[in-house]
Amino acid sequence: ENSTKVVASGDDELLEIIEGKTVCGIQDDYHYWAENGCAPWSGKPTWIHEGDADEKNDTDGDGPSSSATASTQEKVHHHLFFDDNIHHDPNDSIVAIRSRERMGDSVQW
Repeated sequence: ENSTKVVASGDDELLEIIEGKTVCGIQDDYHYWAENGCAPWSGKPTWIHEGDADEKNDTDGDGPSSSATASTQEKVHHHLFFDDNIHHDPNDSIVAIRSRERMGDSVQW
């Protein structure tokens, strides 16, 4: 067994691991994705949680502010994908966009 292998269960646990790193590379399981009809849910997930970004930029409690300084802002995470099977098709893409308002909220597909 590989002692460096990290296993996560669920969106929150996986995001905590990914966003806790400076750089993180993840390899998809192409055969699993293909065996499941190229459905996005069986490929690589990416998360959009806009509410978190708004809270990080809200330095005065009145909503996001463009005048926030770098010292008061938390990390902003960027999920990048390099793959030849990213399609603008909700039924055929290796990337699954998962959206929610904030960490911990239920995921919308």
